Parts: sequence; structure tokens; C-alpha cells
Amino acid sequence: MRSKAMSDKKINGRGGSTPWVLVGAMVASGAAFAQPASFVALGDLAGGAFYSEASNLSADGRTVVGLGSDSVGLQPVVWRDGVAVVLDKPSGYSQGSASAVSGDGVVIVGTVGVHPNVRGVIWRPDGLRVVPPTATYSAGSALTDVSFDGNIAVGWCTGGAGYQAIRHFNGVSTPLANSGDTAVTGVSADGLVAVGRRISPGYSLYEACRWIENGPAIGMGDLPGGLSLSDGYDANADGSVVVGVVNTEASQTTSEEAGRWQNGVWMSLGDLPGGAYNSLASGVTDDGTIVVGRGTTAAGQEAFVWDSTNGMRSLRSVLSGQFGVDLSGWRLTLARRLSGDGTHVVGRGINPAGNTEAFVAYVPCFVPPRMLSEPSSTSVCVAGEVGITARAGGGGTGHLLFRWRVNGVPITDGETTHGSIISGATTATLTIANAAPQDAGMYDCMITNPCGQITSDAATLAVCACLACPADFNQDGGIDGTDVDGFFGAWEQGHCDADVNGDGGVDGADVDSFYAAWEAGGCG
Repeated sequence: MRSKAMSDKKINGRGGSTPWVLVGAMVASGAAFAQPASFVALGDLAGGAFYSEASNLSADGRTVVGLGSDSVGLQPVVWRDGVAVVLDKPSGYSQGSASAVSGDGVVIVGTVGVHPNVRGVIWRPDGLRVVPPTATYSAGSALTDVSFDGNIAVGWCTGGAGYQAIRHFNGVSTPLANSGDTAVTGVSADGLVAVGRRISPGYSLYEACRWIENGPAIGMGDLPGGLSLSDGYDANADGSVVVGVVNTEASQTTSEEAGRWQNGVWMSLGDLPGGAYNSLASGVTDDGTIVVGRGTTAAGQEAFVWDSTNGMRSLRSVLSGQFGVDLSGWRLTLARRLSGDGTHVVGRGINPAGNTEAFVAYVPCFVPPRMLSEPSSTSVCVAGEVGITARAGGGGTGHLLFRWRVNGVPITDGETTHGSIISGATTATLTIANAAPQDAGMYDCMITNPCGQITSDAATLAVCACLACPADFNQDGGIDGTDVDGFFGAWEQGHCDADVNGDGGVDGADVDSFYAAWEAGGCG
């Protein structure tokens, strides 16, 4: 049942743009990936000047929020699976925009009105909620971002003294500490880290800052030599990586460079070829490795994607050049945000008719896979169960293909000829149940995405006897010299069968434990 807070308006393809245009290309790869790269033009509303822009999106990319233009003006819009819905506004407000959406696509936040007479709003399934300004900054309020679960929203209030950063939770707006003349633009997935800007001593404009769990505003500085401006626009899942703008020369107070902050240090992401170092970074993946934003070229503004391997690249060139998506007549001018796994990007571009239009693009990957943690060598008792895990990432973490091997031979799920049960042979974790001695070996994992392939380090799996009666080492029913020979043969090889005391190591303590049992003539 549709929320009463929403009303349908059809997308209109005025000005030569085709509504919900989707163009895609199959990925050139030997592996079978579920979905090709694609580009969707989101159209505009009926009436008024043609203009639309996408601001944010849900985790799966199926819900996009932003704004469109109708005969009244700019309107808050949500696009769900190709259907545009204009979000309701409170009485007295005729315009607005939607700025962010929860991970499940259910809760939307934004702003209605025309500055300074603006109000932050939350659209929930049970209706519209208006966020009033605070007593100190009473002219207006705005909401700019929301946590993954939709429970915590951030933004700002405005008044005669400037701006005041706020955190809205459970129906209450709380000014963030030291928040005189500050504003918040982004929040981490858990809602505990807010990022934005403040006026700081020595800064001619403003300084990027973070608030951690409602603590004081923490200035993030600037590039070396830069004391003019820096700003935080977005944060990764845990708030440890922030992207925004920075500059290097105090005399250039309006100069902006896309920046990425981590471990207390900003780095400039530069600009696209032909650009004049007028760029900004506006979105980052959950792991902090992929950044999107806007750069400049000789032709003007251009959407970019950045990673540490490839540096800054035109988003259009990645879509068309790497994945074969047909973008004839389009210039993508801003990549606003991307999904946490890096597979969906939203923003705006200039369509073939010359109008500004919102878009959402699906990109299977931006970089080849990379290992996050290698599989670890381990052991398992005969008839026991063991798991071996290879953690990987790479700009499309939901689209990694795994293939486990033992001693260089690919493994398949099911029962082996020696009775063990294999599962997860094409997932991040390989599981072996009812393990047999024949399962011992060197295990590695080949990990593939449409951008490339890597192979993990090999992990050794030892299958241990885990004897209930270590004195009868060869398990022939008798305790004699052959058991001594068998024990020392395993002990000298460092095999886990000789781990008699079960402490995970093969050393002199196992010799003592074995002899104690053997000399006792039993299983003591």
C-alpha cells in the first residue's frame, strides 16, 4: 500500500530525452556475471523547465532520490524501479528536494521551501514529518543525510548568526557540540560520525570537521599550505574515511580540489585531464576505496570516479570505454553518491537535447579484486568439520566470483570419493565436513570480477588423527615399539598427529605426554 505521504507523477521525456532510458553492455569476461553495466536516464516531471538531479540511493540501487522540475518549481522526487513519485510537502511549501534515503529505500530525508524559509522533512511510510528549527537558529532547518537504518538524520538550522549543525533522532533535533556557524552534509552508515564544516580560527572561509558520537567538532585541517577552505561531504560506513574539498594556497580562497581524508591526513585527488584543479569529491564506498564526484576538463564539468590504482577517471569513459555502454550525446557532469558496494552511481548529466537530467548507472566493478585477508592455515580432526575463508573486495563486492582449489585443482561441492562433504567451493568460505586424511593439502582461492582476477595465498590444511588413545599411536590394538616409531615419525615432520597434548603445536611437551601414556601401557 502506497504511503499517503507520496503522490504519483509520471516521468516526462521533454526536450528530446527518452524516459527511463536504459542502455547496457555485457561484461567482457570469461566468467558469467549476473548483470551487465547499464545507464538509466531518469527523465523529468511534466511542466516547467527540464531539470532533474539524483542525490542519493538505496543499498541495492533500486530507489533513487533527488529533485525534478514541474510548472511550480523544483520538487522532491523518489524514483523506484522506473516510477517517479513526487513527495508530499507540508502546507505552505511549494518546492523542495530529497537529499538521502535509508539503505532499504524506505526512509527519505530532505528539505522543502526556499531559503531561508526552509524546513527539514522526513518521509516515512506512515507519513511526513517536519523538523522544526532550534530556538537559537530559528529561521529554517534542512536535512542532508540519513543513517543506513533511517533512524538518525543530520543537517543544519539557520538564523541570524549563520548555521548550526544538528542531529535528529527519535523526533528530537540536537545541536552538535561547538556547532555555531557549522553545517553537516554527511553521516556514517551507523549514524555515529557526522561530517561537514565550521568556521575555524585562521580560516578565511571554513574548515572540514567531524563529530563523533555527539562529541565536539574536530577540525580536519587542509592540504599543506591551505588555510582557505576545506569541507567534508560524505563518510564511509564507519566514518574513518571522509571525502570533500580541500585547497593548497591560502590566497586562492575559492579554489577547490577533490580530497580524501584518512588517518588524520588529506590527500588531493587532483582533476581530470585538461581540468584547472576545480574538483570536488561527493561520495565514497563503505570501505572507503572508491570515490566519486565532479572534476573539470576542457569541455567543462565532468563526473569522475577515483581509486588508488587508477587515480581519477571520467565516469563516462569507464562506462563507455571499459563496459561498452552507449552514452552517445551525453556528458555526465556530476557523480553525487554511490552505493556502499560501489556498484551503483547517481548524479546528473547533460542529455542529448542539452538539458540537465538525473541518472543512475550500474557498474559491475571499478577495480580488480583485492585481498582483504588471506586464508589461514589450519587443521581438523578426522571426521570433523573445518572452514577456510578468503576475504576480498573491489568496487562491486557483491559481484565477486570465488573458485577454491586444492593443490591447484578446482574443487566442486558435494561428496568426495573418500567420504568428506564439500560446500562453498564458489563462495568466500570453503567448508569441509567429515574430513578425511585425503583432504589434507594446499588450498587457495581464485577471485574474479569483470575487471580482473587474483589468486589468494595458499593455506595448508592438516587432517589430524586426534587420537583418543595416543599410546596406541598406530591404532593396531597393541602398545609397543611400533607406536614409538610412528609417533616420532609424525613428530619429526611436525604433523598434527603428534600433537598428543592437543595444544595446537608439535613440540617437546608432546614427547613427554606420549611417553607418559606409552609407559603406563594404556591410554592415560
